[in-house]
Amino acid sequence: MQPALIPWGGFFSLAMNVDLLVILDVVNFSKGGAQNRFFMNHKGQKVTYTVPVYHKHVDSKLIKDIEIRTDKYPKNLVSRLRIDFPAKKIINHEVLENIIQIINYKYTKLVQLNVSLIKESLRSLGIQVEMIMASSLENSDTMYETPVDRLIDILEITSGTDYIMPSRSLDYAQPLINKFWNKGCKTYSISYEQKEYPSNTNFIPNLSVLDLMLHADKSEWLSLIQASSTLRQIK
Repeated sequence: MQPALIPWGGFFSLAMNVDLLVILDVVNFSKGGAQNRFFMNHKGQKVTYTVPVYHKHVDSKLIKDIEIRTDKYPKNLVSRLRIDFPAKKIINHEVLENIIQIINYKYTKLVQLNVSLIKESLRSLGIQVEMIMASSLENSDTMYETPVDRLIDILEITSGTDYIMPSRSLDYAQPLINKFWNKGCKTYSISYEQKEYPSNTNFIPNLSVLDLMLHADKSEWLSLIQASSTLRQIK
């Protein structure tokens, strides 16, 4: 999975179903994508929160090499979060403060921030899973000739036997599925559609998991994520 900024619940539903979570930091950064922004429900509107990055040649850079612009960050983001989600409007204020503490840390690389926020979210949710960076694997600079080859190599290096992919990847994943099958690897897809949870205004599905953790009771977090996901074997 790519290291999104405080990802949606679907990321964590996948994390709940694997023994090893490989963070794909060796793919190109997607300008305008989820790597440096996340979405929350503010006054009934889907609102974007962004970490600014340097834009020069950004589309040709790998996620692991993207640098954070620190001229206005983190002050602006922290200020917006505290104004938009005051303690009296949310039921889990300590969750927001833990996230803000990480945002306030002086990270220079976006992937460092994203991984720290993912780890904090996993900890808060009570999900225990081993997580490694694709860039830390042997031959990470040479093993990625195509997206399919990249995933095959990761599977072999980590001695994986099963592979779970988001259902939205199925449109282009058939060559990958066939190769995994030929290597004796079972392939699964996981779909996610967020079940409704309480909010101060109208419910908006599939936002950052932070929105769920700020508004839903802690005892319901994992059950909400589980109820929102469907895992099925493809081949």
